[in-house]
Amino acid sequence: MRPSIAIPVVVMALFVSACAPSSPWRTTSGAGHDLVGQIWDVRENRFVTEMEVFDRASVAEFVLLGEKHDNPDHHILQSKVLAAMVERGRRPVVGFEMLTTDQAPALSQYLENHPRDADGLGNAIGWEASGWPAWAQYQPIAEVALQASLPLAAVSPSREITGEIRKKGLDALDAQVAVRTALDTEPEPSVQSAMEEEVIEAHCGYLPERVVPAVVRMQRVRDALMADNWASAARQADGGVLITGAGHARNDRVPAVMARLRPDARSLAVTFLEVQSEWTMPESYAELFGAETLPFDFAWFTPRLDDLDPCEKFSASLKRLQMKK
Repeated sequence: MRPSIAIPVVVMALFVSACAPSSPWRTTSGAGHDLVGQIWDVRENRFVTEMEVFDRASVAEFVLLGEKHDNPDHHILQSKVLAAMVERGRRPVVGFEMLTTDQAPALSQYLENHPRDADGLGNAIGWEASGWPAWAQYQPIAEVALQASLPLAAVSPSREITGEIRKKGLDALDAQVAVRTALDTEPEPSVQSAMEEEVIEAHCGYLPERVVPAVVRMQRVRDALMADNWASAARQADGGVLITGAGHARNDRVPAVMARLRPDARSLAVTFLEVQSEWTMPESYAELFGAETLPFDFAWFTPRLDDLDPCEKFSASLKRLQMKK
């Protein structure tokens, strides 16, 4: 039997209501799209209700909530799923991709002194200097977690480890970690090719060809070490929730490592996707991930933050990559 929750359901319901935007969405681009607000069950090929997602999340030991980092609606929905799990008696550890293990001591110290205060958490861990969207976007998730006394965890690898891997390759990893996360083996050629193509497209073709394999290697490392750190943090909790980018949440990334680490545990991957004007069928969005079908369990559709072409939006920084060829 799962431990009971001290927070009354009505209090949590009021909290979620307070966090919800005054209008249905904080973003507006594509808000009239037919898929906005719809949730697609990938395995069953049908639309489902929020309650069905909440029920599934509440019985999965590990739940991944994949986001587009700068879309505030995605963070509101992540907090909503977490609140629903709490209401159903779950007490998972909440892992954040955005936090590296370097930040774990500051996180722990802050929570020891301010166990219910999510407002000051961003400043305490140096969030604003991290390059992620403003802490205010992620704060609703932390509010739900801290009001329910859920543990928070920094799960991304430390800067030291990633720096060593960039210099020395996978030899810089602890051998036991490499074995248990399968980093000691090369991916299948088809998987490697797919990941390389994904990296090239994500960088709009500007990434120097010679560095593509190294970028893929670092992506594999991030997925594997995030899963390892998350699984470790969950040992003292009632499973785990991971707040992460959609690319890490796909079933063939972090969940695949979790299946190796915890073959006895069920994982559920939910991603929040911005609608595209030309795509009105859920299956079309698999193209975003270079897959035949969406590599998630559920896809929850939202409006877009803006209508800017990301390759144009980040053209200056991408062109600097090209100059390094």
